[in-house]
Amino acid sequence: MKTSLLLVIAIFLNTTLLLAEPVALLVEGINPWVFAATESLLLFGYFLNQWLKRFRHNCELELGDFNRFIFKSAKKKS
Repeated sequence: MKTSLLLVIAIFLNTTLLLAEPVALLVEGINPWVFAATESLLLFGYFLNQWLKRFRHNCELELGDFNRFIFKSAKKKS
């Protein structure tokens, strides 16, 4: 949850940099494709994080109802 929240905030802030007019004056020397590429990487990271979280959850073994029997061998007397 923490990583997803951080990625969503980063995506929002990066989109704000692309769309905000006052901020555009500060970053006018920077190529907008840099921000677009960063946005793409952030979105990819977000979806990868969500996929890995679901994958880890689905691969988790639940052995709560697993009944196991332990048989002790009888000691041999010599």
